[in-house]
Amino acid sequence: MKALLFAAPLLLLAPHATGWGHEITREGVQQFPVEAAIQEVRRTAAAYAAAESSEISIELAEAVLQDAVLWPSPYKIVTCFWNGSDDLRAAVARVGSAWNAPSAASFDFGPAPHFNDCSAIRGDVRISLDSTTPGIYDSLPQGAKRGGYWSLLGTLSRDDPAKISLNLPSINAHYLVWKVSPTSNPGKAFIFYTLHELGHAIGFSHEFQKTGCEGWFNKAAFMQQFGWTEEQFQTNFQILPESEAIIYPERKPDKDSQMNYNLDPSLYMADQPGMPNPCRPDHFIAGLSVGDEDGLRHVYGDPVRIIASVDPAAPVMAAPAEAAPGVAAPGLPARSPSTPAQELDRYIQMRSVESNLALTQLRSAQDSIAMVFRDRPGANAFSVLIDGPAARAMVAEGPFGPNLQASVPWQRMEMPPQVVEAPPAFTTLPEVISELSVKQEKLEDFSRAVEKFQALVKAHRPQ
Repeated sequence: MKALLFAAPLLLLAPHATGWGHEITREGVQQFPVEAAIQEVRRTAAAYAAAESSEISIELAEAVLQDAVLWPSPYKIVTCFWNGSDDLRAAVARVGSAWNAPSAASFDFGPAPHFNDCSAIRGDVRISLDSTTPGIYDSLPQGAKRGGYWSLLGTLSRDDPAKISLNLPSINAHYLVWKVSPTSNPGKAFIFYTLHELGHAIGFSHEFQKTGCEGWFNKAAFMQQFGWTEEQFQTNFQILPESEAIIYPERKPDKDSQMNYNLDPSLYMADQPGMPNPCRPDHFIAGLSVGDEDGLRHVYGDPVRIIASVDPAAPVMAAPAEAAPGVAAPGLPARSPSTPAQELDRYIQMRSVESNLALTQLRSAQDSIAMVFRDRPGANAFSVLIDGPAARAMVAEGPFGPNLQASVPWQRMEMPPQVVEAPPAFTTLPEVISELSVKQEKLEDFSRAVEKFQALVKAHRPQ
């Protein structure tokens, strides 16, 4: 059984490119060497956790998941809401819990009727249900409109606990239609948006980023209808290199996947003789496919405990069904609400290594390491991971430089809530290594990655 393939460094931010695909797009390593090093640190920490005991096989996963942003397994993804009524939260939690059953990674929305509130807890995934609520923020430039349906990808959701990580800005309108017309496409849009963005949060990229979808989208139609440039089209529909994703060996796109779009047929290329368009859904997407569930199971393993905060079979308690003014089903697009005009993806310009986002990436790297030892409350992840005089000296000197060290809580770290029964307490590094079946080389790899990051920060720090 092969271990999970850890990809070459990849970046998660694309300057000068707006998209409408719900995850933040990628840019070349050459432009952002420091951020690439951050990714290397995170992957090495994940490799430490998986090591030789991993049962994950690249041949078996059908879904497109970025291996650098996968959650630990098993793991309960603490999910909270910044806003929204109890009824709306209940509906999102009920629909979103469809992601819980297939695997050992699951969303915990908290107990009804209020569910988890982001103002009261530190959530792994933090959802906004209303773009007009004052006092909550995402990573957009100050003053930018908080619009569009999007989510940070996988564990990147943890990057800044004070900000939105998943945005459903007008989902209440779709919810009201869903209550009165649940089988109509406008009504099913509520399910689509909720599941699609939570799919990104659990680690899924877009299904059409698999090898096999090249050339099957109508570039001319996108450029004409939405004013896109060639660069914008390529950014949104680029195929993920096989080294950056976990893909079923046949690498055939799953056109039933929840991670597709519901697009107008004119935006797809026509069928070819003997070859139907493999990336065009045959129906309105509003639910997990068999491939989605298989992909989750193969990557995260079989479920060990399904979150019980929300009963998927229970009715959603709400006010008497009524559509909001101007939101009746006939007023919404007949084919799909998922269009670039409505879903312009946010973009973030990240030119300086001193930017706040670079620091949140760094904190996320630390959190990724902490997850390995989430059952050791109060533990200092670095004191557990690193041993020997050289490593201790590296910590003492501040591996990321004095300016960055002050911004990162090295000695005090919040541990995510434990998911399963805690293993026996370990007091020495060899005992931890023995329990995880990890060799000393993994620690050395991690130290080298940290040293590389330190050198890059020093080289690129503004003078």
